[in-house]
Amino acid sequence: MKLSLAAVLLAMCVGSGLISAAPAGTSTVYLPGLLTPVKYGTARVETPFTSVSKDTFVKQSVVSLFVPIKTPTAHLPECDYISYIRYRHADGPTDPLKADRVETFMPGTLAGASSADQLARNVVFYAKEKHNLNVEFWALDRRANCLDDQTGVFAAVQGKNLKTGFDYYYNKAAIAGRKFAGFYSNTDANTAILAELGVEQTSSDWYDVVTRELPDANYRATKHYASGHSLGGPLTAFFAAYDRDGDVKTTGDAGYNQAAGFIGYDTVVTIKFGPANIPEGLAKIIQPIIDAGFEVAQAGFRSGILPRSLLTALPVVLNSETTQLLSLVGGRAVVAPKAEADVKGLPRTPTITSAAQFFFSKTVAQFATFFPSAFNLRATNEALVGAILSDRSQGFAFLQASVGFGTGGKIEERSFPVGASPFALPSNGSQAASVLPLSSPYPLGVPSDAGFLGQGNGPLYEWLDYDQIKEDGSNVDKANNGQPFTKAKFEVSSISDLSRSLSEAPLDFTEHYYATRTTTDVLFQNLGSKNVMPKALHLDGYTKRPTLNVVGSEGLAVGGQFGDLGNHVVCDGYNHLDVLLANRKQTLGRQENSSIYSADFIAKVGSGVIA
Repeated sequence: MKLSLAAVLLAMCVGSGLISAAPAGTSTVYLPGLLTPVKYGTARVETPFTSVSKDTFVKQSVVSLFVPIKTPTAHLPECDYISYIRYRHADGPTDPLKADRVETFMPGTLAGASSADQLARNVVFYAKEKHNLNVEFWALDRRANCLDDQTGVFAAVQGKNLKTGFDYYYNKAAIAGRKFAGFYSNTDANTAILAELGVEQTSSDWYDVVTRELPDANYRATKHYASGHSLGGPLTAFFAAYDRDGDVKTTGDAGYNQAAGFIGYDTVVTIKFGPANIPEGLAKIIQPIIDAGFEVAQAGFRSGILPRSLLTALPVVLNSETTQLLSLVGGRAVVAPKAEADVKGLPRTPTITSAAQFFFSKTVAQFATFFPSAFNLRATNEALVGAILSDRSQGFAFLQASVGFGTGGKIEERSFPVGASPFALPSNGSQAASVLPLSSPYPLGVPSDAGFLGQGNGPLYEWLDYDQIKEDGSNVDKANNGQPFTKAKFEVSSISDLSRSLSEAPLDFTEHYYATRTTTDVLFQNLGSKNVMPKALHLDGYTKRPTLNVVGSEGLAVGGQFGDLGNHVVCDGYNHLDVLLANRKQTLGRQENSSIYSADFIAKVGSGVIA
């Protein structure tokens, strides 16, 4: 195939980042935290936002940096920006280079920056309380979040107007002149960019944030700590492996030289992510097959034959609309937690109808027949959030948090979509959850007094927060085994903190268009592909700095599913999300170990050496 000189020059310009495929004539762009657009190309925008958190000692803002993506793929102008939430102590310096430490954080699969909201506040608190250090915590948003539109949720929560959000997303209402563009399908032109957002782009973006915002190389090597939750663990290791100039001999630009240490939250910071790895000899033999598989997957993402996002894979139940609804429901729980949720008034789209029935069906028959209808449930706004995400309500670990339990009506053990089984307990005796479980290690409860189809005259379900559950669980309904669904020792996170994290910040709790490639890249790398990340020239980079893995006793990592835990601490009673959500004020005389151990770890000055 022959290429014209013009085509070669075009490819060189795109590859060098001299040009980008942003829409022609782009003049303005919508950035997180702002209801009005700014000039496209504005280098840096930092916007403070308010919080109802009691942690008034924390100042929070959203920062957006203009970093045009180097790809010929057409994309929204917002995709030429990367953003993060900046948390800092109110008494600390405004210049991050004058902060005692900075921790940057990479969310896990399907997660966004605000998933780390409570952890960030706790780390800032304990660093000051225990070590007299002014620490900043930066929760990063992956570039795929440029497809999200949080305008409706953000305006509703900040303005305390519950109707605003639903009108924006479902009734074509404008906010400051902006209208919602709709939920993108898998083959929509705007989702094409997702095929380019793998681990190398993620590492490059992380590198850009750190080096631009912390331009002092010595500061980065000694006082900056990189961390991640869930899939953010291996992404942290990829960051350490990244080499900006592609020259393995010059290590000053190596990712590991930009950090003093690494932290994993319910994960393992490692390139070799998973319970087992292919033997080196076999890996060399099958590498051509693995590399070919990687290229086939890439072709599938680019063409739209394969799901570009894990949340465009399904037309109903769990997709981008579902996660947007979760933000809206969380917003209602922030503004009016004890008020009755307008369940009947929820939009009856195929996605919302199927998702509601999925989360509130006791059996597969109830889900299949829509009888009784989930829309007959009466619950407070916070009870609705809790029933969706509580670890004793649904069995999918990546959505689980220990935020209390429902009350006010009958709650019965469910068998759909998964039920309890003693065989679900791992061989090591822990209650580690499974990524995609066939059963749950403990019984799961669902409200069962909603009334028959069309009635909706059942009791009003309310919510017992984590610190309202009695030690013996005597104020909680019992499962089929005669034991309470939960007890105080299993509850560590507040429903109010979860609701805030879901909705309050300009950046999302969930990544509505999470790029599938981010996950497949990690898998192909683990299988030995050399095509995943050409600039991963320091695969042992994560071993060159101290590492701490903080895991939950009921989370995903403790069972060994992600690999050897190495230097780690186990937080008792914590689920996968609790390592991010746990409240500082714990019950039963316990302390909040996720943030305490993090603060202790980063309090030690690193010994990174620029070579």
